This record gives sequence, structure tokens and C-alpha cells, in this order.
Amino acid sequence: MIENKSNRAVGGIDVEYQLEWIARKLPGRRRRISLYHGIADYIDGNFSSDQQRIIYNLLNRIRDRLRTRAIDWNAVWKRCL
Repeated sequence: MIENKSNRAVGGIDVEYQLEWIARKLPGRRRRISLYHGIADYIDGNFSSDQQRIIYNLLNRIRDRLRTRAIDWNAVWKRCL
């Protein structure tokens, strides 16, 4: 994993950075302006700190799988439910 923030506070900017990193790695997403730029304020205002930590950790799992290019989306969604 990148950085285990499960015991520390996770903010909207952490989630934003995760989303931006994942978007850059997906095929066909070579845009100069990120789709997720500025979403940190929305995350901070609409999700509790526990929810932000859960989102961050789920995105971190996706990021780890993207490095190997072997994403098992069924496993990712099963863990969400």
C-alpha cells in the first residue's frame, strides 16, 4: 500500500489525490485538467472522517491493483458490500 492512513486522519485532499492518480492511469484519460481537481472541499463537507477513511482505503486498494494491471473488480465491489 502507498501509505497506511487507517490510523491517522484522512482528509478530502487525500481522496482527491487518490482519484487523480487512478484517473491518470486509466486508458484514454490523458487530460491536462483533472476531473477531480477541487473535489476535496466536497469530500470534506459531505463525508464524515470515518467515511473519508473508508473511501481512501478502497481507492488505495484499487491503486495497488492498478500497479499490477490485474484489477479484480468483483473482489473490489464485494469488499465494498
